[in-house]
Amino acid sequence: MKKILAAVVATLMLATVIIPAQGFAAGEDKGLEDAIKAAKSLIEVPEDYKLTSSFGNEGDMDYWELFWNSKDDLGGSISARIRNDGTLLWYDQYKREYYQDDGIKFPKVSRDEAKTIAENFIKKVNPSAIDNIKYYEAGQAPLGDHSYYFNYIRVINDVPYYNNSIYVSVNRDTGDVVSYNYNWTEGLEFPDASEVISIEEAQKAYGEKMGLELIYQSSNVKDELKIFPVYVPEYDNNTFGIDALTGEKIEFGSRNIPYYIKNEMAMDTAMKQAAGAGDGGEIRLSPEEEKEVQEISKLIPLEEAEKIARDSSEIGLDNESMNLERYNLSRNWRNKDDIYWSLTFRNNPDVDGEEIYKYASVRINAKTREIISFYISTSYDEDDKAVDDKDTAKAAVEEFVKKFKPDKYELVELEDEEFDQPIILKETELPKSYWFRFTRKVDGIPFPGNGFSVTYDAVRQRVTEFSMEWYDVDFPSVDGAISEEKANEALFQEVGLELQYKEVYPKDAEIRDYSKVKPEMKLAYVLKSGKPYNLDAYTGKILNYDGTPYKETKISEYTDIEGHYAENQINMLSEFGIGFEGSEFKPNQQIKQKEYFALLVKIINNYYSPVLSDVMDEEEVERMYNYLIREKIITVEEKDPEAFIKREDAIKYLINAMKLSEVASIKGIYNYPFKDAEETNPDLIGHITLAYGLKIINGFNGYFNPTGEITRAESAVIIYNYLKR
Repeated sequence: MKKILAAVVATLMLATVIIPAQGFAAGEDKGLEDAIKAAKSLIEVPEDYKLTSSFGNEGDMDYWELFWNSKDDLGGSISARIRNDGTLLWYDQYKREYYQDDGIKFPKVSRDEAKTIAENFIKKVNPSAIDNIKYYEAGQAPLGDHSYYFNYIRVINDVPYYNNSIYVSVNRDTGDVVSYNYNWTEGLEFPDASEVISIEEAQKAYGEKMGLELIYQSSNVKDELKIFPVYVPEYDNNTFGIDALTGEKIEFGSRNIPYYIKNEMAMDTAMKQAAGAGDGGEIRLSPEEEKEVQEISKLIPLEEAEKIARDSSEIGLDNESMNLERYNLSRNWRNKDDIYWSLTFRNNPDVDGEEIYKYASVRINAKTREIISFYISTSYDEDDKAVDDKDTAKAAVEEFVKKFKPDKYELVELEDEEFDQPIILKETELPKSYWFRFTRKVDGIPFPGNGFSVTYDAVRQRVTEFSMEWYDVDFPSVDGAISEEKANEALFQEVGLELQYKEVYPKDAEIRDYSKVKPEMKLAYVLKSGKPYNLDAYTGKILNYDGTPYKETKISEYTDIEGHYAENQINMLSEFGIGFEGSEFKPNQQIKQKEYFALLVKIINNYYSPVLSDVMDEEEVERMYNYLIREKIITVEEKDPEAFIKREDAIKYLINAMKLSEVASIKGIYNYPFKDAEETNPDLIGHITLAYGLKIINGFNGYFNPTGEITRAESAVIIYNYLKR
């Protein structure tokens, strides 16, 4: 497998000249004065704000950072970074009114209005950039957010360069620009895009020279480990692409900035050693508790785990000076059937007279007694030099794994990736350590989630760190998987390629500071961003990283509401992700209790967003009802997911969600506004009257029809009116 994972080199924060201003240096009052004037020509600063400032430099750029604050606690603050040529690099302002929590409501400023405000601000502070940017649609923002967020990508010759951008946020209620960030690199030379190969030629080249790889992935679904096969790009999309001029594979980024993604053995569910069963009193254990006690009782004791660690020649603990300092028993968070002893050993130089501090950690499977991972601390003297080179280290590590894990050695493959090795600081100096990754293969198919990672100390000539992840599970067959050719077709159809400008840095081991190095700009075809790159091995459809089907977040466009009295309300809700999945809203259909609540929770909890479809996930529905019961919006007795909901109950639940149920329940103080009071539940007179007073409901010809079953359209109007209040 040839996956390459490399960090993207940070770009310089440079810009074009906006306002001519005299250059400044630290300590010169004139420089600060020019910076203040330049900033205040672009942004509004209240006259009574007090100012503090700081001076800085980054590469070739001098700048002042200006911080204005109100003199009392009732105002706000403004921050700005202004470059020595008058360019506004970033800006941020705070006012208390921006973050007042008065419940979720429709914003007073529409998204289109806010977008116009953002672009007018860019024109004001950076007029030369406005014609060289393109708005990047980021999808729906939660209704409860205080601001709209707009991201503009730099575009040259109609080709995007994603490493340069302008970001603006606008408050939803005031229309104020809350923040601005200008990330731009000067001095880049962009090649002409008129001679690029076609998208069809790029797709063919991608399939032949990069392509996809069939692998196994894993995730936890309902506390169960799930293994599933997927096609994924063989090469990392941020590091490789197709040269748009030659059709060859091209590498981006810097070779000297490796980015390691090691397979960490994360843990959760902290567990103590099982306690005794007690004195046989009346306290009884549940069947699940009995099961846990039985499982823990079969594990190896701490003393045996410690002996395994100390007896291992591969770990090589110094048993005379290393004391067991900490230990715990815990489950593997991905595969909860695996339970580990984690042991920490440490010497005490002060007490033992040792001059060198030593530390070691060991993890042992408490069921199988197998060593899962270990780490031995390493310290170097100033004159220590590496003895082994990469090839020698590689051979030593392979021999180590063959001896340490003989039953698994034949089931893994060593990844030969140049980026895995540390930076060589000098041409004549060898790295002091090397890192290697062994990937598990199941019937020839890679499973990156399982395998070994090994660190080799080239000075001490030994392995100092080993970590393993290995699941004892059944793997699904791939007999029905589509071909790689079909998978490539699905990739281009579901995701697609995009022409972009990418930077390529020189591969020079002597370069220390890449912030001062101008990259060579290349035209390349790469996969479009915004979607996962996992393709179901059987269907070619996009999967999320947990193996569930990917669904693109977009504003629903219903085909059955044109001309309906609730058309505008339904469309407005849809803009903020409130509605039903699919192309039909079915406005005149009665709404089920669970469907009504799925709409309701989206306007009372900004972070709760159940999917509304004709077939709602049972577990998701159960979580939703648990939340509603906790919040006292509904009682356990009222829970009836499949039942149609009456109008008076719909209002009751909304008033409960508004935390007004106690006030609404006061008897004798409400003047019921409708003519059908006798049909209304007496306990809900206050709820309905409050909803009328808040203009959430209006009735029809003086009637409310409290016991009638509410429709989807009527529910949408109620939700809309609540948000419009």
